[in-house]
Amino acid sequence: MNKLVKHGVGIILSIYAGLAIAGGGPSAAGSSLVFDPTNYIKNTLTAQTAVQEEQQLVQQYITQLQQLALQKANSIGLSQQQLNVSQTALQNQIVQYSDYNNSLKNLYGSLGGANQYMNNVQSMVSASNLSEQDWYDREQSLASQGNAQATVLFNQGQSVIGQVNDDMAVRAQLQSSLQGSPGLNKTMSTTTQYLDLVSEQNAQALQIMAAREQNDAVKQSIQDSREKAESSAYNQQIQKMNQENQQYNNAIQSNTKPYTF
Repeated sequence: MNKLVKHGVGIILSIYAGLAIAGGGPSAAGSSLVFDPTNYIKNTLTAQTAVQEEQQLVQQYITQLQQLALQKANSIGLSQQQLNVSQTALQNQIVQYSDYNNSLKNLYGSLGGANQYMNNVQSMVSASNLSEQDWYDREQSLASQGNAQATVLFNQGQSVIGQVNDDMAVRAQLQSSLQGSPGLNKTMSTTTQYLDLVSEQNAQALQIMAAREQNDAVKQSIQDSREKAESSAYNQQIQKMNQENQQYNNAIQSNTKPYTF
């Protein structure tokens, strides 16, 4: 298995929480984080290998449980009640581990999808003749301006990485109720270490991709404020006109000189 890769030369991708109203670009105030796409590719591949190895061990354990259940069913000296209790416990374990096994298969697939996505992104960076930093800055800027291609690219990234997070959460939930052998538990623990690192990098990647949504939210907030201001001014004008019309009608009814506008 590849070694866990946590440190390396990363690129600093800027995350801007504001939007310059005049220019429509990012504000001067922003935060930064380090995200290394090459490192991410290595770590998702390592985690994928660990998940595959764990899934194979889980499948072997399921087979052992099935064999044990068959042996118990053919055993002599157990009462029917004892046999029922034993079989029920074994079948429950088989179901639990089968569900867990399926979650590992799903996670293996989603990790592969994230790995492929980031490989595709790196191919785009190489073809652009830009540095990684400049390429990501350009795509962030294009996405914040509503560029269709950049928007689709980030949406795809959020989807595939979000799926990895969902599948890791399912694995963790199912794993919490399992009682396996010491060897299997050790393998699960090792896999979790690799997945924790991928989870950390997923959060960084999603934060980068969310910069477009943050800018969109700021734009929408500005638009909403303008609409509210325009609506308020319009309502005030209507109210003034209604008041003047009422004064005019009152003047006519009282046979007095109409109100002068």
